[in-house]
Amino acid sequence: EAQQEGEYLPVKEVPILAPPPLPHITTFLDTINGLSMRVDAQLDALTNHVDARCTLLEEHMTTLMSYFPSALDT
Repeated sequence: EAQQEGEYLPVKEVPILAPPPLPHITTFLDTINGLSMRVDAQLDALTNHVDARCTLLEEHMTTLMSYFPSALDT
């Protein structure tokens, strides 16, 4: 089919590839990723520790409350 004057024909899209990262950027990103994984692991451990302590505290509070009659029981 012939192109008519002033008619726009779409240009085939060519994917644009990002340039390969520089070696020091790759090293930097790997370092950041490693630190992030360590922080995540430490945060998970801390969360588990706090959860365990809260559970223990709730158990102790339940034990203490069992020593005192509630206002509804009187």
